[in-house]
Amino acid sequence: MYVKTSISGLVYDLLVNIFFSFNP
Repeated sequence: MYVKTSISGLVYDLLVNIFFSFNP
């Protein structure tokens, strides 16, 4: 459960970074 949450957090951060990359 904790590991899955951590992975989800990393994926979320990655998506956020990509989103802001396309929307400065």
